[in-house]
Amino acid sequence: MIAVWVPLLAPLILAVVFRLAGPWRLEERMRPRLAVWVLTISSMSLAVCTVVALVVLLVAGLLQVPAMASVVPIPPGITRWLPVGVWPFGSCLAGALLLGMAGGLLRVARRHRSVRREAWARAVRYPVHGDVTVVPDVDVDAYALPGRPGRVIITGGMLRHLRPCERRVLLAHERSHLRHGHHRFLLAAELAAACHPPLRSLGETVSYCVERWADEDAAAEVGDRALAAKAIGRAALTSHTRHSAPLARIASGPVPRRVAALLDLREADPMRGLCSHLTALVLVSCLAVSAAGALDATTDLQEAILAAPTAT
Repeated sequence: MIAVWVPLLAPLILAVVFRLAGPWRLEERMRPRLAVWVLTISSMSLAVCTVVALVVLLVAGLLQVPAMASVVPIPPGITRWLPVGVWPFGSCLAGALLLGMAGGLLRVARRHRSVRREAWARAVRYPVHGDVTVVPDVDVDAYALPGRPGRVIITGGMLRHLRPCERRVLLAHERSHLRHGHHRFLLAAELAAACHPPLRSLGETVSYCVERWADEDAAAEVGDRALAAKAIGRAALTSHTRHSAPLARIASGPVPRRVAALLDLREADPMRGLCSHLTALVLVSCLAVSAAGALDATTDLQEAILAAPTAT
């Protein structure tokens, strides 16, 4: 049955399209907030469909193993009703992939938890002013530290490189990350990529859109898009050559694209709209066929098991 393989192949096609689309991808045509939600939900949905397809392959393969009859009461004729003719190798491969996914999910969760603990252990050593902690460090860095309540961590090196008006932009940017829980979107995208590596392309786009979301919030708060663009560019460039704390933080997107978006300096290109619409079409198509494939394979396997006792 071909349907069960569709959820495994769809993310590969989507990754290729996102790479080829380059700067003309659909996130450039959508509001950052909407793009973050759409792309995060899409990556998670594709990951779930992948897991379902592998589970179907694993179960279908196990049901064809004669030794299973001594463990589970399976009618002898079940193999004729299976939606896919899965040989033991295929079943073992599906099981290995599922174990690999579980290990990847666990590593991502543990890394985020560990990095967060280390960041908090460092932050509590210094006084907090409202929701801001200034770390007397020569490194040029600033990030949002999620928690209850969260904090904005900014180093002395960063403060020395920014003017007071630019500091307002930076603080507004980081507070936006805290207010909207942007770390959750990034974690979800990373977990999806752990289930199916080609989904990393969507995760990278989510990171960029999260930055754009915070950029827009900062520009709205200070009321000056040019100032916001200048501050974001300066902060990114001054911290580019420094070692940033390995926090589960918002990864900086391509700074020139972010600045151009704030200043609305993106070139008018007739291909931009076409490529964005084509990318959106491919995304919707991949979601639809993946969901349909996973549902069809699951339904067929269930019907096969239920129908097996009456088979002749």
